[in-house]
Amino acid sequence: MFKRLGCYLKRLKSRRETQKSISPQEFQRLAHELMHLACVTERVMPENDMFTSRVQKIKEEMHKLNELAGKKEFARLPRETRLELVESLKQSRRQLMETMHLADPPTDTLQ
Repeated sequence: MFKRLGCYLKRLKSRRETQKSISPQEFQRLAHELMHLACVTERVMPENDMFTSRVQKIKEEMHKLNELAGKKEFARLPRETRLELVESLKQSRRQLMETMHLADPPTDTLQ
């Protein structure tokens, strides 16, 4: 009986964590973070025109996502769709971080 109760509580905890990770507030937080990373990345690599246009597009899409996440219709999206979107946002964040690490240092002098 205690095993069943323990399993039930684990499933309940997992379900709540999943619900929290796909909540509209979490999407707004991720969108804000990606917009900030895009701005920083744009400053780190200003000379690449193709990359700058891509960063502008990312910023526009994150602004739209931030607005959409605040609407009631967003909460009605299927759970699987929101999970896929969260994974996509996390992958975009990883790619932006990798791009920032590949940027040339601003000076040739060793620190």
